[in-house]
Amino acid sequence: MSLHETNSTGQGQTPGAEGRTPISGVRVLLITSRSSVQKRLVKLLGKRADVVSVSKTVLDARKRLSKGLHDLVLIDSGIGGGAGRELAQEMSVSSPGSVSAMIADQADLDEAMLAMRAGATDLIALSVSDDEMLSRIEAAGERATRQREREARVARLRRLCHQLNSARKEV
Repeated sequence: MSLHETNSTGQGQTPGAEGRTPISGVRVLLITSRSSVQKRLVKLLGKRADVVSVSKTVLDARKRLSKGLHDLVLIDSGIGGGAGRELAQEMSVSSPGSVSAMIADQADLDEAMLAMRAGATDLIALSVSDDEMLSRIEAAGERATRQREREARVARLRRLCHQLNSARKEV
């Protein structure tokens, strides 16, 4: 069970390295047991995302996800012999406010179909350039932000409906 957290060094929408804008407000959980993948992605996201947490096992990731503190979950498809896809599938049911994306050595059609069936929004090959990797992760981060905003609107509407029903019963 390992955790590495990096807090954002940028403020709000201040451009980060290479003139990119941080993924403001997005809390990222990276699930990988490979140190090379961890180092690369933490380096790419460290100055852009608000928090980047790393879990080296699916069990540790499940514990973290149960707390509901992550918006975007990047899952190494090689972790636990298919356990990563199972986790993405569980997330699509138990954590509808979170977005998952799979990361794989090779992004072929079969792997993409498995990832999408599991509920992942994207499959990102590790062989792509850092700019392409960051672009795809930022797109997933934007989806996570929209999802979080949608969930907040639904919760607000539920509260309003409850208040209206209570007021109706009083009349």
